[in-house]
Amino acid sequence: MGKNKFFSIFRFIFFLIVNKTDIYHFFLPKSYILGGLLTILSKKKKIMSRRSLNKYHKKYFFISLFIEKILHTHMDLILTNSTAIKDQLVNREGVRNNKIKVIPNFITSLNIKKKKLKNKSKFIKFGYVANFIPYKNHLNLLSICSKIDINKKWKLLLVGSDVNGYRNIVKKEIFKLGLSENVLLIDPKREIDKFYNEIDFSVSTSSEEGSSNFLLESIFHGLPIIAFDVGGNKDFFDKNGFLVPACDNSIMKKKIECMLTSKLDKFKENSLKVCKSKFNNKKNLKLYISSYRL
Repeated sequence: MGKNKFFSIFRFIFFLIVNKTDIYHFFLPKSYILGGLLTILSKKKKIMSRRSLNKYHKKYFFISLFIEKILHTHMDLILTNSTAIKDQLVNREGVRNNKIKVIPNFITSLNIKKKKLKNKSKFIKFGYVANFIPYKNHLNLLSICSKIDINKKWKLLLVGSDVNGYRNIVKKEIFKLGLSENVLLIDPKREIDKFYNEIDFSVSTSSEEGSSNFLLESIFHGLPIIAFDVGGNKDFFDKNGFLVPACDNSIMKKKIECMLTSKLDKFKENSLKVCKSKFNNKKNLKLYISSYRL
């Protein structure tokens, strides 16, 4: 443990001793375990937020899961951002259903952005926004795209930050599969609204998700979506694209080809409807405020 981290823990303990807060709200696993253990006997209101599925416990040999299950019993409320995470907490971690509240992620504006219909273009463009991490399955998506067999010109735009050099692995795979003319790696610092306005639909091949901000941003911009049925992805779908059985590359290929050859106006309209009905910032803010009431 580094010197700075060592002293940070002591500063955190000191804060817990001297602060006069009425509520403790824990985010992220490490803060939950450390803060939860240090405040386990406190009578103050305690809230934990789980924003991902619990696969992260594997790297800790599930010792962290054992500790979290104990801490769950001492929480007054547990917040999640998807029904999939809530189901996991209830069915696998023994949390009472009435102790959990689902509050969807916030969108960046209260005004839904209706995607402008573009003139016919030489290329049909689709995109994927995800950091370059193995479980986001960029290589899988490239393999699927290398087998696309339609009489349409297309381009796939990939946006994301590099993690441990994985972007270079993806770049080499693009060249290896002969996709250099079809797949573009976009600077993650580029204005994201311009990216969403440039593409015709979104696709996600991630093998695990809690609640996907990429899919949320896509429907916010009125884009049709395709994604594997993992985690909370189903929350974003209602006749606005295709929810593909997890890791079924064959069906994923067919659905991408379908998007590339179909009229998308109805899908776009339905994405906006899903965004308006399920992801309302004002409603979600009220849910947070009610969670903090003593």
